[in-house]
Amino acid sequence: MKTPLILAAALYGLLAAAPAAAATLEVHLDHLRPNGSLHVALYRDAASWRQQRDAYAERTLPAPGPSETLRFDGLPPGRYAVSAQQEAIEEWLPQPLLLTLARHGDSGGGGLLRAAFERAAISIGDEDPSLRVHLYADSRY
Repeated sequence: MKTPLILAAALYGLLAAAPAAAATLEVHLDHLRPNGSLHVALYRDAASWRQQRDAYAERTLPAPGPSETLRFDGLPPGRYAVSAQQEAIEEWLPQPLLLTLARHGDSGGGGLLRAAFERAAISIGDEDPSLRVHLYADSRY
């Protein structure tokens, strides 16, 4: 009679110790320029986010349309923030105008100012979340 209880307890222990399933984050980007490559970075901690280096995952795409959707697959549970940059590539433009044509955005929706990681991060667990990043045309970002 004790054997079924022991087996049930062992099975429960195995299930509790099993790693959580990997998730997919879908990122919808809008207000993109029709030219200039798009760089999207995914960060897992505040220090990397603040310094804009050591991203957990990155993608660079050729000139997209006015909007783009990216998927980051196989993500372990945790908090993630997304940063996107699109550079202007018009060589004939003067430098100040080039900076104005560049676009930047993050998952915190901060506009001209970059959001703190705590505000920009989204929690990923068992579900597959999605978020929207609007890019702004301003060199002061």
